[in-house]
Amino acid sequence: MSYAHVTSDAPQAWYRQFWPWFLIALPASTVVACMFTIWLAISNPEEVLRAPAQAETALRPYGEVRSAYPEAAAEDAEAAAESVATPAS
Repeated sequence: MSYAHVTSDAPQAWYRQFWPWFLIALPASTVVACMFTIWLAISNPEEVLRAPAQAETALRPYGEVRSAYPEAAAEDAEAAAESVATPAS
């Protein structure tokens, strides 16, 4: 009895098929890309951008910062004048 011409119609094991590996590779590549993106964000942090007026007043105390803006200083002066003009009940 010769088995040289016998063909097998038995299905292959799942790990010998193309589609399971393709379907596993899609989410696996997403995980790798996410890890790369996290590494990239941690290793190259962006600097905080500030408006020019904020950059020069960032380290000043609150009162000095308020007085750097004329309209804020005028509001503070008006508020102070009102609090002196009206007696406390």
